[in-house]
Amino acid sequence: MGLFTKGDVARVKRHLPEVLESYGVELERHGFHIRVARCPLHIHEDNPPSFVVHLRKGTFYCFGCSSRGSAVDVVMARENATFAAAVLLLRERFPPHRAAGTASVRSMERVRDEKAANR
Repeated sequence: MGLFTKGDVARVKRHLPEVLESYGVELERHGFHIRVARCPLHIHEDNPPSFVVHLRKGTFYCFGCSSRGSAVDVVMARENATFAAAVLLLRERFPPHRAAGTASVRSMERVRDEKAANR
């Protein structure tokens, strides 16, 4: 058996809003299932916000830098991690018994700080 399953990947991808909030991204409501923000990937200057999050799909797209993806892609970009490392980090932050939308930002920050201290 591998490090993680397809189910693990699908489950952690649903946590996009919580992952973005853990990096200090403020999502503004723009319709029922869409939120906008400034691009958190630090590829370009972003004013006005060009980063669009589709809550129902669990995906994002940035009109400024053409980046797209899920929570895994955000972690890969922000932590300079591989796909497998990003999935494992998210699986640790969001255990299987925790439903999407219930993670606290503080708990995610604590995990990130612990990881940084162990490097």
